[in-house]
Amino acid sequence: MLPNLITAGFTRCGTSSLHYYLSQHPDIFMSKKKEINFFNKNKNFNKGLPFYESYFSGGEPFPFRGESTPMYAEKGVLYDDSDKLLVFKKKSALVRIKKAIPHCKIVLIMRSPVDRYISMYKKNLFQGKNNIIYPPLKYLEKELNTPLETYSFLYKLKYKLHLQELFRLFPKYQVHLVIFDDLEKNPSKVLKELFEFLGIDSEFASKINYEKCNTAKVYSRFSFTKAVYLFLKSDRSLLKYFLAKKKKMVFGVSFRKKIVEYVEEDIEYVERLTDRQLDGWKII
Repeated sequence: MLPNLITAGFTRCGTSSLHYYLSQHPDIFMSKKKEINFFNKNKNFNKGLPFYESYFSGGEPFPFRGESTPMYAEKGVLYDDSDKLLVFKKKSALVRIKKAIPHCKIVLIMRSPVDRYISMYKKNLFQGKNNIIYPPLKYLEKELNTPLETYSFLYKLKYKLHLQELFRLFPKYQVHLVIFDDLEKNPSKVLKELFEFLGIDSEFASKINYEKCNTAKVYSRFSFTKAVYLFLKSDRSLLKYFLAKKKKMVFGVSFRKKIVEYVEEDIEYVERLTDRQLDGWKII
């Protein structure tokens, strides 16, 4: 049986915690594996829908069956058979979802572009990704000088681009938007509204264990295994890792201003969409 509830975005926005919260509701069956990556990775998608359905075995009695892959909402982003990233292809994850489960409910979490960029940068730095440049401002300037078609942290922040594609495919009544700050400050209220959107017992929101489930701390914690892994890489990942650990990373005014200016149109679009002022997203 296919899912009818998908948390499709966005990365570094609290989707792990939301997945855990949703799994506690008696009317929702969430996949044990959070990020199935079925619709965005060809190596999984080519295995067919029966393979995808296997993740929801046991969920048949539940009104809702769901999963959370936060890259689904990124317009035109797919991985080919060899797991190579492709951008701006017509057969994007959202198009595939629309064809397979056209009536599913879509949930999206959006976060301050500056905070999200910082989170993505830190995660990738501590993972020893080859392309990450230290310090952060230097890396940001490199991204600002690359075409939009290039998959980057900045591309991920183009909320208007991704949301317009989503609403081209799905009617707004099937989509529920969540602001990350609300989920952080008052998760019970956010879940109550989400359950109301799904048409299930919303009072259950007061019974949920709101313990956070994220991986942020993992990337800032040193371990011998991590050191060996970085050392074996044929670049300066180990050096970058220790630089970041030794000296606290600074994301100054210039860094924040450049991001806010880059996504000004996107912030305004989300404000209109949610009918609220997101002043916290514009703080420099």
